[in-house]
Amino acid sequence: MKSFQSNIINIYGEKGKAWLDELPELVAAIYSRLDLRDLKEVTNLTYNYALSGFHGDNPIILKLGLDSEGLAREAFALKCFSGCDTVKVLLKYLSN
Repeated sequence: MKSFQSNIINIYGEKGKAWLDELPELVAAIYSRLDLRDLKEVTNLTYNYALSGFHGDNPIILKLGLDSEGLAREAFALKCFSGCDTVKVLLKYLSN
């Protein structure tokens, strides 16, 4: 987690530090909004914050980050493959 935090602060400066400080509340809000359960931090975080867990009986990965354009491209690509035995995008949450 230390290298993840360092990466975020090195790239985004004060904006990154503020985002890291707000991250627990952000995760809690999404957790509640989507009725997620058993969220566990993914190991080896680098530039995005990721948790594994469940939405109902379905396994999920919750991915958060400050690169909203990159996350939007990833969400779009995943949506393009929907219905092809791939992951389903539950929510695109972009923080400014």
